[in-house]
Amino acid sequence: MMARIPGLWRLSAAARRMRGGLTWLLSRSGALVVWRCRPGRRPVILMYHSVGGDGISPDIWVSAAHFRDHLRYLARRYRPVTLHAIVAAMRDGASLPPDAVAVTFDDGYRDNDEIALPILREFDCPAAVFVTVEPVDSGRLLWPQRLWTWLYHTDAARLQFEWSSADGKRFAGDFPLRTDSHRDEARMQLRAFAGALDPVERELFLAELATRLPPSVAHPPFGGRTIATWDQLRHLRDNGVTIGAHTITHSRLFAADSVTLHSELHDARARLQRELDRDIDLFAYPFGVYGKDFDEATMAAARDAGYAAACAVEAPERLWADLFALPRLYLPDDPDWRFAVRLELGAKESRFLRWLLRD
Repeated sequence: MMARIPGLWRLSAAARRMRGGLTWLLSRSGALVVWRCRPGRRPVILMYHSVGGDGISPDIWVSAAHFRDHLRYLARRYRPVTLHAIVAAMRDGASLPPDAVAVTFDDGYRDNDEIALPILREFDCPAAVFVTVEPVDSGRLLWPQRLWTWLYHTDAARLQFEWSSADGKRFAGDFPLRTDSHRDEARMQLRAFAGALDPVERELFLAELATRLPPSVAHPPFGGRTIATWDQLRHLRDNGVTIGAHTITHSRLFAADSVTLHSELHDARARLQRELDRDIDLFAYPFGVYGKDFDEATMAAARDAGYAAACAVEAPERLWADLFALPRLYLPDDPDWRFAVRLELGAKESRFLRWLLRD
């Protein structure tokens, strides 16, 4: 419809410019500090993955320049604290300052040590890194990132794929791969199915899928190691970064059987404690959406595994005070003025702030 009504497109473009200008003005004026003091504010926990992003899908990395701008803004306007400080305050019923914020990273990418750590130290900002254990041992990409790599670094124009597990789980799909939106749709469906498989079945599924998506000759995938080594995780630990667990294989725990759930929770904690010689008492659910990736039974299992708290991404408001469903704010590769408004939106739901961030 936009193509047939050019004036409507101009109005939309003008609205985007207006929202961008208003967002920039709010971030620079200090008006968001007043917003921060509104009642009903919840603790703000930020969720990053990669800083730099070599070989990683663009939805989970921020540039080093933007990450530095984010921390500079936090240093000016907020009080970065450890995740343990937020957990302790919530556990003890103590009040948190309205400007408290914690920085976390998921998965355990090597750039957390090589790129993010020097910037964190520059601004004296504490952080926590939630580590998926198997990729540290193997050096392989996490399976969701392998899936992204195969779909975005192949010359295949179409994917027709059927697969059945030994216990009868079945996938059948026919996906065009000519555009990014096509590849995103294929990725979402394949990831949803693979995430619900047990780790052994998942690797069989992925191995078969890889044969259907030959790598591009012109644009081959990144060939370096993206996940941290154990020595890099020890370096993070020695520089004050809190290490938490993020399962063994990045399984979707909501769908996991009892054996897989025990391994992903207990074995991950035990292995990290053995390698890092630290008590590992914080956990983050892979994917992290309540009702889809974890539920109250999963929360109870995490508690039984010895964790003191667990981070989610999305959780219902009734669980915001529960230490095993701590919501976090996902951060894309935004400039600091958009980051500032997103930060306030993470602290308290607002239709006005959500409108400002619309693309």
